[in-house]
Amino acid sequence: MEFDDLPPEVVLKIFSNLSQCFLEVIARVSQRWMKLAFDPSLYTVVCIDSGHNENPQRVQKILERASMLRTLQITADAASFDVVAASSTGLRLLNCLEIPGSSLSHRAMPAILEQCKSLKTIKLRGRHRLTKSDVRMLEMLPSLKTVVTTNFLDITDEILHQLCSSCRRLESLKIRTEHIYREESFGYLKSLHHLRDLSVDVITTTMLVHVSKSCPSLETLEISMVWDDYDISMAEALEGFLHLKSLSVYKDCGREQGWLHRRFRAPPLLERFDVDSLIIREQQWHQLIVSFKETLRHLHITVTMVPDHSLRLLSSCKKIESLSMAGLKGKTTVFSLLSQLPKLHRASLHVVTHSADAVYELMSIVDTKDKSPRGKTRLVFRVWCSHPPTRGQIKLAAYAFKNYLASNTSMTAQHIQEFEHQCSTFSEGSSLPKNLETSLPTMSSTLKYLTLTLNGV
Repeated sequence: MEFDDLPPEVVLKIFSNLSQCFLEVIARVSQRWMKLAFDPSLYTVVCIDSGHNENPQRVQKILERASMLRTLQITADAASFDVVAASSTGLRLLNCLEIPGSSLSHRAMPAILEQCKSLKTIKLRGRHRLTKSDVRMLEMLPSLKTVVTTNFLDITDEILHQLCSSCRRLESLKIRTEHIYREESFGYLKSLHHLRDLSVDVITTTMLVHVSKSCPSLETLEISMVWDDYDISMAEALEGFLHLKSLSVYKDCGREQGWLHRRFRAPPLLERFDVDSLIIREQQWHQLIVSFKETLRHLHITVTMVPDHSLRLLSSCKKIESLSMAGLKGKTTVFSLLSQLPKLHRASLHVVTHSADAVYELMSIVDTKDKSPRGKTRLVFRVWCSHPPTRGQIKLAAYAFKNYLASNTSMTAQHIQEFEHQCSTFSEGSSLPKNLETSLPTMSSTLKYLTLTLNGV
């Protein structure tokens, strides 16, 4: 069958993977291709960048095709906003708008926002310092539910106050700024009665207490860095979040003892705990498991200081669907633990071992219990050695692991052959990042993705 014989819906599916520039190129092939390449369903997401800015007519034509536009990203200079404001198609179906923060003061912005009655999300970026008049422009968006600021757009205490006053229907607020200094500023959030998701760059434990009092129904909390106030611990700051379902702290989680002293209790509805920079010890691990074993679904944590026998306590968390654990030792029987988690869908395990033994160590980790006839769990096996062995050593070790899989699992001959071929691609180098992919018999009835990283030191 020739490409031109394919039905229109199939061609549109293929064309949907192409960029706006490529669609304009293939539109020149024939009248049929032009009609399909300019189909409105291919223009639900449009990005206007500096290249388009040099040709306003081109921007106008793209917008005229986009009668089903849902997401508009504008990264170009100010002139593009005049073209968007004059668009005959309108932006009545637009759900998401991403623009530089400085453009809120552009003369064309009132005309643009006037058309965006169904807009639910606005993303503001750049290093511009927002003004109160900039924020008041958002009052023109009656359906606005989410505000996201990226790339360290300047949000001060006064601007946060104005944002809470102008956008009272917000359900999600994600602000990247280090310029909110007053503890009471987070008290302004009490104006946002529908707020469910909050993401901040830097916050103190005292500020967190203000957040818990202002937003008692908060469900998702994402933080880059927590600064500990010595009179309020992290455990105390979390006590007021009775409806919190997801907690993520990405960079600096503050003092370890501030989290897991005897007062720590996980929020009663917590489903996601993503705090991999927190150093967990054995007694604290017991606290965590007891606190959220009835509700936890997603766990991302470092367990360098937790002995193997204590890790087995994780099997009491029967609702876990995704798991990421760093700092595992080479002797941990990982697969036998995974097989005890009946709802586990995805796992990522990082094991620290000696580089020369990196692949050999995997044999002591694999403890496959299941003998199902078909491999259903996709394994991504990564070897990272700071001081790697020679190519010959690593190949021999990889082949040994291949033989172990062949003897102890029910992998098909094709899987073994593919894995062996990947082993042969190891090469010399000052560092050795390498992925091997294969399949294993199902560790549990639900596990589909397993990433195992061996970090040689």
